[in-house]
Amino acid sequence: MERPIVDLKRAYERWQSLDIVTEYGPLRAYADHDAASQLRRETIDPAVALVAESAQKTSDGVYVAEAPSPWHAFFYLRAQQQYVYLAGRPLGSTNIDEPRGAEHLFFRGQRCANWDFISSLRRKEPTAQGIEQRAVAALEEYFRSHFASNVDIARNTAVCFAQHYGIATDLADISCDPDIAVWFATHPVGETCPADERKAVVQAVSWAAQQGAAETVFLLPPPFVRNVYQQHGLFVDTASTAGRLQGKISLQVRFLRETAGGEFRVIRRGRPLEVWPEPDADEKELISWAREVGTTCPSPEAVGDMVKAQKRAGALPKFWLKRDMFNLDKHIEPWLSIFDWVLEATCVTARPASPGPMRYEINGVKVRALVRANPTFFKACVGASEGANFTGFAVLKAVFDLARDELAT
Repeated sequence: MERPIVDLKRAYERWQSLDIVTEYGPLRAYADHDAASQLRRETIDPAVALVAESAQKTSDGVYVAEAPSPWHAFFYLRAQQQYVYLAGRPLGSTNIDEPRGAEHLFFRGQRCANWDFISSLRRKEPTAQGIEQRAVAALEEYFRSHFASNVDIARNTAVCFAQHYGIATDLADISCDPDIAVWFATHPVGETCPADERKAVVQAVSWAAQQGAAETVFLLPPPFVRNVYQQHGLFVDTASTAGRLQGKISLQVRFLRETAGGEFRVIRRGRPLEVWPEPDADEKELISWAREVGTTCPSPEAVGDMVKAQKRAGALPKFWLKRDMFNLDKHIEPWLSIFDWVLEATCVTARPASPGPMRYEINGVKVRALVRANPTFFKACVGASEGANFTGFAVLKAVFDLARDELAT
C-alpha cells in the first residue's frame, strides 16, 4: 500500500496546483481539463472507490468508512461533499424521489479516533468550565468597549476569538473544506493521543441533519479573528446536547495518521497553507488577560465590573490599539470578503447549465439562519446596499433581499 499512498499524495498536490478557471463550493473547472480528468481517472477515483467499499452503517444515523491514508480520506470526503451538493439530498440518502435542495457538508477532524466528539468546554471539570465561561464574558465586554457596542457582534467576536485561540467553549470547530479537517486530524493541536491509538477521524455533518440537536451556527466575526478566515471555519453549537456533537446523521472516516506519505499539508493554488498560525504576542496577551479575569472574578457581573474598572484605569490589553479596532472603516472591506466563501459554503449552490451560465439556487431557510446569527452585520450590509447596482451580483442581491425580509420580522 506504500506506493499507492505516495502516488495519491502527489496527485493531491498536483490537483491542488492546477490552474482553476472557475470555482464555486466543491465545483471546479480547470484550465487543463485533460490533466484533471487523467488525475481523477487514474488515481483519485480508484482511491475513492477503495474507501467506499469499507463504508457501512454502524448505528442509527452513523456511517463509518476506513481509509488507508489521510489523502484517501480527503478525496472520499470531497466526493461525498460533491454528491450531496449536486444531488441536493441529505447525507446518507439514496432516495431519488426525495425533494431536492441546496445541501452542504461540514467537516471536523479529530486526532484520536476513539475520542468522543465533545466540545473543549465539556472536557474540563466544573470549576475550570466556570473560569473559561467568565473568560469569554471578559472578551465580550472587551470587544463591546473597544470595537462594537452591539450585543451580537461583541458576543460573536468573543466566542469565535476564544474558540480559535485557546479558551474552551461549547462551540465545536468545523470547516467547509475537508482537507482542513484532515489536517487537524493529523497534527498535534491540543490534547495528545494515547501511544497505542494510531487512527484519526474526520466527521462530516450537514446543516439539515444537525437541526433540533447540536445545531450548526454560521458566525461571521471581524477579520482580526483571522483563523476563521484562514480555515473557512464555522461551528456546531453543542450547548443543548451537553457538549456532544450529536445529530440525526453523520459520516465518520477513520484513517492512519502516519503513513508512507509523510506529513499531510493543505495545498492552495500550488502552495502550502498555514492552517494554524502561531498566535502573535498581542493575541496571547489578550487570551491570558481574559483567563486571568475569569479566574479572579466569581461571576459574570464581577467580570463586567472589573473590565470597566480596568478600562477607566487604562489597564486593558492593547490588542484594540494594535489592530486599529477604533477604525471600523479599515475592517469593513476585509470583513465583507467573508461573503467570498461563506455563502457558497452554507446557503447557495451552483449547478452547471449547458448551454448558458451557471444556475444558482439559494436556500432561504439557511440564509435566514445566517441572518439571525449575525443581525447587526446584515443590517449594516442591507442598509449600505440600498439603491446599489447589483449587475453581476444577482446572488448577493437575492441574499440581501431575504436578509431584509428576515430583519423586518
